[in-house]
Amino acid sequence: MPLLMLVAFLAGSGFSLIGLSYRFGQSRQIAPIHIGVVLCAVATGWFTWRTWGMSLSSVPAIIWILAIANGAIQYVVFRFLASLLNKGPLSPPWCMSNLWFLPVVVYSWLLWHEPLGTWQLAAIASAIVCVLFASRAQTPQQGSARSIKASPLIYGLLLVGLLVSNGVLSTTVKDLGCRHLGPSDPRTLRDVYEGAYFLIFYASMGAFLLGGVLVSRCYPPRLGLTVVLGLAASAGSVVGMSALAACSPYPSAVWSTVAGMSGIALTSILSVVLFGEKPGLAWAGMLAFALLSVVLNAM
Repeated sequence: MPLLMLVAFLAGSGFSLIGLSYRFGQSRQIAPIHIGVVLCAVATGWFTWRTWGMSLSSVPAIIWILAIANGAIQYVVFRFLASLLNKGPLSPPWCMSNLWFLPVVVYSWLLWHEPLGTWQLAAIASAIVCVLFASRAQTPQQGSARSIKASPLIYGLLLVGLLVSNGVLSTTVKDLGCRHLGPSDPRTLRDVYEGAYFLIFYASMGAFLLGGVLVSRCYPPRLGLTVVLGLAASAGSVVGMSALAACSPYPSAVWSTVAGMSGIALTSILSVVLFGEKPGLAWAGMLAFALLSVVLNAM
């Protein structure tokens, strides 16, 4: 159990590195989508090396479908994130994206019959309150001509969209770790096709992101810094997703809370320390209810 918790903390820490890379890029007018292109290129290269010698033609159609679909959904996540960062700081959207464990817990309860009791339901209620606080926590970035104050309703709906979209990816990883190859085969889809899934996922997401950049003709102002931030984000993504996959066969409520808590706390606190985001009352309420949500989910 301690090793499982350590791996879960590693997953949240990896995701936190992605958020901090986006936040640093935001202060230099580098959009998350630009960092995401580099992230996907590096991650695709990594998983190409991991799966070297494997014939992708032998990969089941379900793996292809899930990987490409999640690549497209993550493109939508980038669009949600870009819109939110234009309207406020990093902490609220990153807080919501790290509540991905809630869809995973609900899915695990419905399909895999994992326990979902009073404490888990209270965690969902706490997450809803967290969204309400986060919708009030926005403060437009100084010096950004594109920063626009949105209504709390629109801002809150964008946060919910980010939470749901990001939860789909984590739910898929959970499913791959629980679904066996056959009735008499104890191996799961993750055991055999994890590397192939992530290879197709990152390659397809990278294609969507690159297509978005080319269509919009919006290129990064500082290519060297974009590559550096993309390398940092790719390290966080590969570590985070690999650690998440390693935890997936185990009950979600056991490990997802630690991953969610570490991602939320590290990113929110470091955003204040490193980037000077002002921790007002709404920020404190957002962080408090986010942490309360993961604690309740663990009980």
